[in-house]
Amino acid sequence: MKQVSVKTFSLHDFDAQILKTLAFDTASVTYYTELASITQEQLTERREYEHIGCHPFLVLKNGKTEEKGYNCKTFFCTGYQKGTKQCLSNTGEPYGGIVEMSRRQSIPFIEDVRKDFADFPLGDQTEEMHRRIDQLHSIRCRPFYMHMFDVLVAEGYQCDEAGEYPYFSPANLCLDNWRDAEDVFSCRIQERLDEFDIRRLALLYRGGVAASSALSASSAASSEASTVTGSTVASFPDVIAGHYGYTAIMELTKRGVIHGYSDGAFRPQNTVNRAEFVHMLLSGLHAEDLRGEIQCFPDVHQEWYAPPVCAAHRLGWIQGYRDGKFRPEQMLRRDEGLKIVVASLGLPLTSPAPLPPDVADGTWFTPYARKAMELRIILEPTFRPMQLATRADAAVWMYRALRAKMQLESEAVVQ
Repeated sequence: MKQVSVKTFSLHDFDAQILKTLAFDTASVTYYTELASITQEQLTERREYEHIGCHPFLVLKNGKTEEKGYNCKTFFCTGYQKGTKQCLSNTGEPYGGIVEMSRRQSIPFIEDVRKDFADFPLGDQTEEMHRRIDQLHSIRCRPFYMHMFDVLVAEGYQCDEAGEYPYFSPANLCLDNWRDAEDVFSCRIQERLDEFDIRRLALLYRGGVAASSALSASSAASSEASTVTGSTVASFPDVIAGHYGYTAIMELTKRGVIHGYSDGAFRPQNTVNRAEFVHMLLSGLHAEDLRGEIQCFPDVHQEWYAPPVCAAHRLGWIQGYRDGKFRPEQMLRRDEGLKIVVASLGLPLTSPAPLPPDVADGTWFTPYARKAMELRIILEPTFRPMQLATRADAAVWMYRALRAKMQLESEAVVQ
């Protein structure tokens, strides 16, 4: 028997067949759930039968109960009071009846059973199921239905773990339970808005082999969940669609926040020193805070980077080292860079967000890492705090911080 979906099923779908079977010309079917008043016996019966996927009903005629039965969504049984007991399928054919009811009642614990779309007989697979199988197969995910006996009660998909930093998508299972009031997918691990795009990139880069031509052909989005639209922006020969930082670099370049070198390159994998990083952040996102200050550290005098470094010092984003120096030419670590970006947002650092697994608790960087996780500035499964920051890292953090700031401002307006 083909399964039916609880999503589209109505208890009263069987009414005409029920009345025809009982030879009632004028009568109505009323389910226990619809009774204005219900006895304790009926309430107990309702719980027992709804537990096995069947709904008790009464056949009423002239205000009196003429018959009762059970609607099990793909078959019904009638004749429990004065007629001959009959159990028919939704097509009017004889069905398991009392034997099936007894089988269900003998099961100590009823649980939903998962069945992948691909495991359904070909004749039962709809066009929508075929489309969904094809869509998810390419990203190592499998769609499925959950069913209780022969009734479909939920739809979902399960995905294998894919990729590694910066494109990583964990093993996950998402489910839309049609018996709930809200028609939404819930996942064991919260999905990002661009989860499927991240998975595509992870699989394209599997084994460390870049597939830029394939990415360009498919116009895949990067891990920043945005695409560059509108006016044409500078095209850097070393910034490839789909590579880490592509969307951030392109979007911030379009906004005039960051710039490439005079030879037309951006050099995303180049490490960045402390002065360059602060200059990028202040000049790009906080130009209004520049006051032209100089000589704010023993090793910061009147250099090109002095105004942004001194502005960041005045604003409390940087403090320098124990010896009082800023060390502008020293290469920036990832934890130092992200700390400055988070501090620039001026938000309280209290956050319940979890830490990345490679960030220790109880350190100076811990509250900044938690806040970055909350604001989705960190999206990757690991952070690697002690490694040196690159220009791509700087662009990604600035872009995500800008996006978080805009989101917070939008929410404040709504409130």
